[in-house]
Amino acid sequence: MRSVLKITVTAIIGAWLLCPLTLSAADAPAVEKQEVAKVNGSAVYKKDFDMAYGMVEEGMKSRGAKINDSELKALKEKVLDNLIDAEIIYQASQKDKVKIDEEKLTSQWSKIKSRMESDPNYKANIEKMKYSEPELKEQIRRQMIIQKFLTDKFMDKASVTPDEIKAYYDGNQKAFHIPEQVQASHILIKVEPQADEKTKEAALKKIKEIQEKIKKGGDFAALAKEFSGCPSKEKGGDLGFFGRGQMVKPFEDAAFSLEEGKISDIVTTNFGYHLIKVTGKKAESNIPFDEVKPKIENFLKQQKVQKEIAGFLASEKKSAKVERLLQ
Repeated sequence: MRSVLKITVTAIIGAWLLCPLTLSAADAPAVEKQEVAKVNGSAVYKKDFDMAYGMVEEGMKSRGAKINDSELKALKEKVLDNLIDAEIIYQASQKDKVKIDEEKLTSQWSKIKSRMESDPNYKANIEKMKYSEPELKEQIRRQMIIQKFLTDKFMDKASVTPDEIKAYYDGNQKAFHIPEQVQASHILIKVEPQADEKTKEAALKKIKEIQEKIKKGGDFAALAKEFSGCPSKEKGGDLGFFGRGQMVKPFEDAAFSLEEGKISDIVTTNFGYHLIKVTGKKAESNIPFDEVKPKIENFLKQQKVQKEIAGFLASEKKSAKVERLLQ
C-alpha cells in the first residue's frame, strides 16, 4: 500500500519524463539538431530523447528487466509520448504566464553545480550527454514551471470527500491487512551445507554447549553477543518482527510454533544450527482506518489529478500540431 500511495508530480507526468529543451537555430550545433518530434512548430531534439530513454534503460537494468524487440519499440514510443506531453504542458504554462520563484531555481541549480564539481563521474555523464551549463539550467527551469503549472491547475484544486475515503478503505481490506507476525532472537553457529561431517559435528557440539548454558540460567542475549555468527548478535540476536515467508522454512516453522518467551530446540537450516527465542507476537489484523486515512486521501486525490491531466492533454492534442519524427 505504501508504494502505491507515494505519488509525486513527477510520477503523474511519467517517472522518467524530462522537459525537452528547445534550442534556437543559432544555439544548436548542427550535430545536435536532429529532431524526434515537433509540437506546434517547437522541436524536441534527439539528445533530449536519448537522455530520457537512457534514464529508463538504466532503471530497467537496475531491476534486471529484459525486453524483446517489440517491447523495445513500444518503450521508445512511450518515452517520446512523455516528451511530447511535457512540451504540450510547457506551452500551456506559457500561455498562462506561469512564473517560478527565481530563488528556488538558483538553489536547485547550485545543488546541481555542487554535485558536478564534487563528483567527476556525474560531470562526465553530463558532458557525455552534450549539455552545456545554460542548457541544464534551462532544463531545471522548464521542469519547475511544468510542476508549478500542474500543481496550480490540478493538484491544488483536487479534493476527496470523507465518504470516498471510507469507501476505498472498506472496499480494499486486503491492502490494509497485516498478517500474523513474530519477534524472535536467535543464536547461530554457522556451518556450510557442504561442510564435512567433522566440521558439522564440531558446530553441533558448540550449539549444544550453548543450549546447556541457557538451561542453567544463562542470559540468551548475552550468549548471542558472545557466540552467534549472525550480525544480529550486536542486538543480542534480535531479528525484530517478521511474517511468514521472510525466513527460511525450518526457522519460520520453529518461530511461529513457539509461545512467547519460549526457546526452541536446536533448529537446522542451510546457515547452520540455531537456538530461537520468541520475544513477541502480533496476531493478524487490519491497519486502523484513522491511521491510513491521510494516505488514502492523498492516493485518491492523485488519482483524480491523473485523470484531470489525462483529459487536459487529450483536449490540448486535438488542437495541437504534433509531428512524430523518431526513426
